[in-house]
Amino acid sequence: MRTSFADKDWAELTHAYGSAEDVPALLVQLNSADEQTREDACSALFGNIWHQGTVYPATVKALRELIILFRSPDCVDRESVAILIASIADGDGFFHAHGQLDELRDVHENILSQQGSSIAMEIEKEAEYLRMIREMSLEVMPLLLPFLDSSNWYVRETVVGVFQRYFEHIPDAYARLEQRLSVEPSEDVRQRIEQALAGIKQV
Repeated sequence: MRTSFADKDWAELTHAYGSAEDVPALLVQLNSADEQTREDACSALFGNIWHQGTVYPATVKALRELIILFRSPDCVDRESVAILIASIADGDGFFHAHGQLDELRDVHENILSQQGSSIAMEIEKEAEYLRMIREMSLEVMPLLLPFLDSSNWYVRETVVGVFQRYFEHIPDAYARLEQRLSVEPSEDVRQRIEQALAGIKQV
């Protein structure tokens, strides 16, 4: 696996709001004994390394640390870490998600040209860190299985999305989703499961 992003210093990496220098402290706070501190750190991480479904170079390094925490017996709130990992695993790059929008491409092309870059270069960089995120995510897919039955509907819905993207790497993914659908009380989650099942069938 290429590790160029994961091995860089935080100050060299960027997230949704610029420099990722704030991420190490947030990762520490994510495992604080204080619940409010953990919640604030989780909210901040959702806002910067996974911004509305978009991931960044800093997300690669953060994901490695999140997986280590998730596997640790000292993890204080494994469900919150699991939902953050699952969201990142199902995330996408900005240009991969919005690359077909000509207006956005024109705006960013102008900005990037002033910085000595181009959309083509950014898309190539995105492809690299998205590949790394997908590869790292594979190792924790089996560990996310129990959270499909979480008491939190949002956790269940997020894990369903991961099931759809990584179903080829999750044993009996289709059967597990059907089983969850048979007992799922949330209409929103049920719709997400049905979409996932339809998507898996089409592949």
